[in-house]
Amino acid sequence: MKRRGFTVVELLVALVLLSVLVGAVADVVARQWRAQAALEARRAAHAQLVAAADALRPMLRMAAGDGDVADSSDLAVVSDTLLEVRATMGASVVCAVVDARTVELPPLAATSPALTWWRAAPQPGDVALVHDDTPPGGAWVALAVEALGTAAGGCAGSPLVGAMGVAPRFRLRLASPLPSGVAAGAPVRFVRRVRWLRYRASDGRWYLGEREWDGASWTVTQPVAGPLRPPGARPGLSVIARDSAGNVVDAAGRVVRVEVVVRADAGSSVDSVAFAVAPRNGG
Repeated sequence: MKRRGFTVVELLVALVLLSVLVGAVADVVARQWRAQAALEARRAAHAQLVAAADALRPMLRMAAGDGDVADSSDLAVVSDTLLEVRATMGASVVCAVVDARTVELPPLAATSPALTWWRAAPQPGDVALVHDDTPPGGAWVALAVEALGTAAGGCAGSPLVGAMGVAPRFRLRLASPLPSGVAAGAPVRFVRRVRWLRYRASDGRWYLGEREWDGASWTVTQPVAGPLRPPGARPGLSVIARDSAGNVVDAAGRVVRVEVVVRADAGSSVDSVAFAVAPRNGG
């Protein structure tokens, strides 16, 4: 008996079933792609939040928060859109006093003990906090940096000269005279005005940026993390300073705790990183 072929109806039914199957598979694949893309977007957004926290946390931890004297008022502005801090850039010790406005500092050292270190060399516009032993208990005096140079034979008379080797010493020129009580051995801390702000970039989205004061103006804003959530409910950046009683205070008060929340703009979902830092001397 001769076998018949497929009829037109059977072929049409088969094509319909095949198209349904292909469409179902394509839909599943598309959903998996969308889910994977959304997961990668959330991961990327969370990585940006971690980057923001890693940048802000150590800077706030090194800031002084009691607001009493020159060395204790590093928090200048605290708000949801702007955080201005007098950030520590380095430290050293006076090894010689040249004149009323000039001191010499030991060279940078790669090994311990490092008497001089900085993550950015002092520049005009920075502030040198020099310790004066004259008042009872001593006091920190804030003096503007005018210039920083080198002195091949500096630190004359210092007992540490032998340990300094042949590395050039630094010669620091200040904008105003030193107190008479500042002598060799006095510690120095260098600070610079740094602003962390939420800003809108050319792509229309919001980011966390950083800029520094160079003595005459603010530098160009450098992106740190983002995109962040736009202004409004649950904004991309929220910063609150509190005193020992838990009250919200401005930067001029005694700050014992700074609470920070950074929120990413991850489409329909909201991811956030929150942390709290106790500034030094804030207790």
